[in-house]
This record gives sequence, structure tokens and C-alpha cells, in this order.
Amino acid sequence: MRRYTGVLIGKQATVIACTNPALQNFNGKIVDETKMTLKIRHNGKLKTLLKSTVTLQVDGLLLSEKELIGRTEERIKWQH
Repeated sequence: MRRYTGVLIGKQATVIACTNPALQNFNGKIVDETKMTLKIRHNGKLKTLLKSTVTLQVDGLLLSEKELIGRTEERIKWQH
């Protein structure tokens, strides 16, 4: 299984797929991350997304829930 090993905070992201259809194509800047969630800000609104329910496009890459699993520091360790 491939995992994204970079830092997500500060990156622009677009929701490609989500179990909540209202969030489809939602985009903005990732401002916070926990093991299970991402917070994305768009036009002053902050949305909390469960990593287990979304597929995101970040830096031209499609990232599924399995690739988003874990905290930033855990993903950085996996690259070494």
C-alpha cells in the first residue's frame, strides 16, 4: 500500500470523492490534521473531514483514505 509521506498542512486540496455528497468538489487549504481528520478552510469556512470517508487531490496526486491514514509524523517515518 502506498502512503503519502509529505506534510499536508498548508497544501491546497480538493475533495474528489466523499461519502457526504455535499462535500464533493469542496476545495481549500488544509489547516490542521489529526490521525483521523483533516480541517480545510475555504472562503473563511472551516470544514472537518474524516480521512476514512474522502479521496483528495493534493499536489496533482489522488489520495484515498488508506493513503491519508496516520499523523504527519507517522507518514514521514514511513518514507525512511
